[in-house]
Amino acid sequence: MNIRPPAVAGTFYPASTNALRAVLQPWLLPQTTAAPRALRGLILPHAGYQYSGAIAAAGFRLLQAGDFTRVLLLCPNHRLPLLGMAVPGVDAFATPLGDISVDRLGCQRALKLADVQQRDDVHQLEHAIEVQLPFLQLTLGEFLLLPVVVGPCPPAAVARLIETLMSDDALLLVSSDLSHYHNSDDAELLDGLTLRQIQSLNHDLDGEQACGCHALNGALLWAARKGLQVQLLAQGHSGQISGDNQRVVGYAALALA
Repeated sequence: MNIRPPAVAGTFYPASTNALRAVLQPWLLPQTTAAPRALRGLILPHAGYQYSGAIAAAGFRLLQAGDFTRVLLLCPNHRLPLLGMAVPGVDAFATPLGDISVDRLGCQRALKLADVQQRDDVHQLEHAIEVQLPFLQLTLGEFLLLPVVVGPCPPAAVARLIETLMSDDALLLVSSDLSHYHNSDDAELLDGLTLRQIQSLNHDLDGEQACGCHALNGALLWAARKGLQVQLLAQGHSGQISGDNQRVVGYAALALA
């Protein structure tokens, strides 16, 4: 079996199974926040757990074992040049909590679309998918993963991919942070405007607003066509953790239902 090993275990999150569980489990304790009636997707950040893990957990807490058997996970491209979208050729992704099988049939369907290619090199070091996986393992249990790295790509192409691959048993997860490296006052203003745009299902975000703008724009277009709404679950920025408020990264957790 061809397995993609963890690339950022020990840096973005603990590499030890026990230490990883110890970090995640308190964040995933049930809350009083009501879950959307018919959850179809999540938009969650992907920084190191010490910075964005608690915010991401606000979305993952909506999930329970058996809710979904497939996860379509879209993320931005941080490492290598990529135009369009890329699925992996591996059979599984590994984390300290075990292996997650890749939805190979879904990947084959995706590759029939004009904007999709198979690129293991793009996936090899990409953290924006990997950091979501331990959360999914602890909440959903077993599931098939369909990971897609999204580079510059029209929203209509991403929406077509989502429409092709989604089903009643599938969760859409878009991995994206918000603004980068502004002071905290400016970041809070910019991110507030961006979140209002997202909640209006406006699919014209740019890279200054969200690093996952290409995936996010396609997801918002798909959500608008499906008549879904966006619920803000949590938001914040790195300065609230690091104490450095001069160059912060913004984070938010949102639900599509």
